[in-house]
Amino acid sequence: MSKVIHGRYTAEMEGPFVVFIIGMRINRLLAFHKWVAVAKAMGPMIKELYENPQIGFMSIEFFWNWRGITYS
Repeated sequence: MSKVIHGRYTAEMEGPFVVFIIGMRINRLLAFHKWVAVAKAMGPMIKELYENPQIGFMSIEFFWNWRGITYS
């Protein structure tokens, strides 16, 4: 297992750099009509980035917790 590196760190980038984060938080699990549309919209957004690498897409990370989903 790797060791934990404490503190704050930054990266040096050449040129402009943007981190695009999309996500959602489910407040009422049984209120499907409120959150299903948002969940369905995330897939096409990620697909668009994969299909057009010339717009600068590099990679994606997926995070899941008990109340939501985040892509960054």
